[in-house]
Formats: sequence, C-alpha cells, structure tokens
Amino acid sequence: HMIDYSTAAYSPAMTETFEGMGIDVVRTPLGAGMGIGFNWNKHPFELKEVRQAFAYIIDRVQNAEVANGKSGNPFKYMSGLPDSAAEVWVPNILDELNPYNKDWAKAEELLTSVGFTKGDDGIWVDDTGAKMEYTIMVPGTWIDTLGTATDAAEQLTNFGIKVEVQPYQDTERVKIMGEGNFDLIADLHGSYYNPPHPYRFFELNLMPFFNDPENPSTPGMGIPYEWEFEGETINLRDLIIEMVKGTDTAAQIPSIEKMIKLYNENLLT
Repeated sequence: HMIDYSTAAYSPAMTETFEGMGIDVVRTPLGAGMGIGFNWNKHPFELKEVRQAFAYIIDRVQNAEVANGKSGNPFKYMSGLPDSAAEVWVPNILDELNPYNKDWAKAEELLTSVGFTKGDDGIWVDDTGAKMEYTIMVPGTWIDTLGTATDAAEQLTNFGIKVEVQPYQDTERVKIMGEGNFDLIADLHGSYYNPPHPYRFFELNLMPFFNDPENPSTPGMGIPYEWEFEGETINLRDLIIEMVKGTDTAAQIPSIEKMIKLYNENLLT
C-alpha cells in the first residue's frame, strides 16, 4: 500500500482516471477558491452594477463541477471565506449577504440600469458604445483555475458578454497582476483562507501586490482604499489591520463583519 499527498488540483478527467485504476482519492478540506478578478482601472469594471451582473450570470454550481468535479464546492455566501469558516466567524450577518444565485434577468436589469444595451449581434454594448468583449488572464499550468476561467468565459459569452481565455506563463504572474495588465484575471479571488483567521484573504486581495491603487506603476486590480459604506468612511487598509488587533477574537468580529458586508455588496475582487 502507498499513500501520497499532493496539493495539486487535478482535473475531473484525471481524477476519474485515477479512480479507474483502483486508486482511492481522499479529498481533504481546503480553504482556497478560484475566482474572477476585475481590473477597476478599465471601464466598466469600476461599476458595482457590472460586477454584480457578472456574479448573477455565472452559475457557480456548474463552474465548480466543471473545474474540480467532486472536489469543487461553490460558495454559498460570497463572503470571501469558505462557507464553513463564514458560519463560524460571522453567523449573525449571513442572512444579510447576497448569494448572487444565477439570475440572467437580474443581470440584464443591472446592465440596463447603467445605460448598457444588447446589440443586434447579441453582444452587450457599454455606456460608451464599446462592445463588452474581454479577456480572462490565467496561469497556464493551474489546471483548476484554467477550468474555472474557461467555464466562466463560456457562460458569459452565452449571455452576450464575449470573453476569451488567455493562459500565461506562471513566472509572469507577479508582473501581470501587479502592473494591471489584464481585463479580467483568474486567481485566488474566490477565497484564500489560512485557518484560523479571515485576515489572509482580504490582505492578499486588497493589498499589494494584488492591489495597490495609489501606485500608478503597479496598481494591481486598482480597488480604491477609501469607501463610504453604511454611513461611515472606511479605509480598507485600516480595516484589515483592525481585523487582527489583539488576541480577543470577539473584539475583532465587528471589523470582520464590516469587511465582509462591504466585500459582498461591492464584489471587491
């Protein structure tokens, strides 16, 4: 008997091949989840309605199955955390979070509300008259991420937002992400949970090198730090630091809840 542990993400076809050979596949819990990130410096991704429309277009159940087979679990709460972690850390606000279940009618309503129209060729046109045609950048050897991006691109294209997938060399990841050389990018934007604390996902996605909006040469996703939310001014950097102050987790909960509600409503990644 031999036991082997791997952190690699295998395609559903590869996993089926292993099982067909009589190999038992034991799936361990993992807090990482792939997602599609937006370049906020490229119109129209700075518009909340557009980001929300994308979320309503993509069927996450289908996407998880296509990318990871039995190992794929779609996010229910869209909190930035694995659902099991969200249920432990922020149980009191879960009912307030938008699950963004697939709803093409809602997506059309959102796009129309910001002046977008659907062309005679079936492709949506933004408020400047430009066709909604984009590219998703993805590390070429990240099999699960490639599957996520490919299926998302197909779903978006079927809706009328034409999206193509562009694999790139993994060694270029820091440069491409840091310099903002993308329309959309597939990476750890769904979740990156390092137990036991929610801090890591928000620090990774909202701080350099993923995000550095005040540095014009390496803006990353270009998500602004300053926000007006629920009647107060919020600085994302300050809030991330506030989330991990001290050792009293109960005292950290309000900051974590605030971040998750802001993230969920605005789809920050």
